[in-house]
Formats: sequence, structure tokens, C-alpha cells
Amino acid sequence: MKGMYEKAKLTKAQSEAIDSVYAAQHWSPQEFIAQHAINPNQWVKPCDVLNEMELDTIIRAFYIGYEVQMSPEEGIKDYYDSLNRYDKCEEAEVVKKTLNILKIKIKGVN
Repeated sequence: MKGMYEKAKLTKAQSEAIDSVYAAQHWSPQEFIAQHAINPNQWVKPCDVLNEMELDTIIRAFYIGYEVQMSPEEGIKDYYDSLNRYDKCEEAEVVKKTLNILKIKIKGVN
């Protein structure tokens, strides 16, 4: 039973999609869950991140709550932005150079 009462772990995109659909449709949590259970692949962009999302995850998100987990790219972007906020331009340049050497592109960073 481990994990049964833990908050759901969602990506930022999943969190925004749930909030968007929930607000636009004015569904109750039960209606949202029922709609997803009936057709888990009904969602269109930008909410298509909900397609094939486990029903259990959506139920826990509504009834227990959820935590937004950053993707590695989001974590790097957040770190990069924090460096710029605190005028740590040299460190920000190191982040950019490292990503360029690794041939990794992250929007808003390099």
C-alpha cells in the first residue's frame, strides 16, 4: 500500500493542462475523472500531455494533491534564471557553454 496516499507527481505541463481543462469545462473533480476514465486519449494540444496519464495519478492529484516535478531542462532553466537574477553572469555563461559543448538546447538558456 506504499504510495497510496502520496501526492501525485506531475510535470509542469500536466499541472497546467489539468488546471486549464478544469477551469474551461467547469467540471467537478468527479466529472473530470469520469471523462478521463471514459476516454484517456481525448485531450488535444496543449492538454495532450494528459493522454494516457494514469487514472490513479489524476485521482490522487484531485483528492490528495500534487507536486510539480521539474524536468531536467526545466531545472536547468530555473537555475540559469536564478543566476541571472543574482547577477552571477559568469556562472550563467558556464551553464550556456556546458550546454553548447554537450549539444543540448534549452529554450531561454542557449
